Amino acid sequence: MPQAQNILISDIERSGAGLSNETFLFDLSWQESGQQRSEGMVLRCPPRDYPVFPEYNLDKQFRIMECLQETNIPVPRAFWLEEDEDVLGTQFYIMGKIDGAIPPEFPPYHSFGIYFDATPENRAKMWWGSLEAMLKVHLLDWQKLGFSFLGTPKSGTDPIDRQLKYWESYLNWRREEPQPILDATLDWLKENRYTPKHVTLCWGDARMPNTIYSMSGDVLAILDWEMAY
Repeated sequence: MPQAQNILISDIERSGAGLSNETFLFDLSWQESGQQRSEGMVLRCPPRDYPVFPEYNLDKQFRIMECLQETNIPVPRAFWLEEDEDVLGTQFYIMGKIDGAIPPEFPPYHSFGIYFDATPENRAKMWWGSLEAMLKVHLLDWQKLGFSFLGTPKSGTDPIDRQLKYWESYLNWRREEPQPILDATLDWLKENRYTPKHVTLCWGDARMPNTIYSMSGDVLAILDWEMAY
């Protein structure tokens, strides 16, 4: 913000939602061109206490949101990515804050929070709205939008093979004791892999706790693109 003066950060609070990133909400105010301006911001960085993934790629998350800015996919505005860990002791990015509610994970959203409190009609609205958002992601022209940095699958079963390889690696990373059910599941998936008829961008972590809703149940934004492929 080279033209900004008197920058002030206020009302910092840590969000209790989500496990894959540490999330901090704050308000940013500044003066620019003789006018006072302010905007709600969100800072996200990798978790330092309990990593959910073997490695974190904030650049991937940030670039995905950048590519989605001019589409019909509701995502927060992507402001800045800081890859220099010396600034805050970790890499981080900053996106715009969207006022709304996120169904919680703990306690589960079907026993507490906006979804639990909603009328049956609003619950249906939330559910179908999330499904429609995921559908819109699948309809994007991922090549035209510049998503090749996620890795361009080859023909045949390669798109499925890539995911199976990822999940096998993930399972081995977290394996602390024998996992016969998960191993059997992985073997079944390998034996029954198929050639996709259509290759498209996938959200990767499509679920209600990764969605911001209005109090009336409209989808305001979809979040958490770490697992997109």
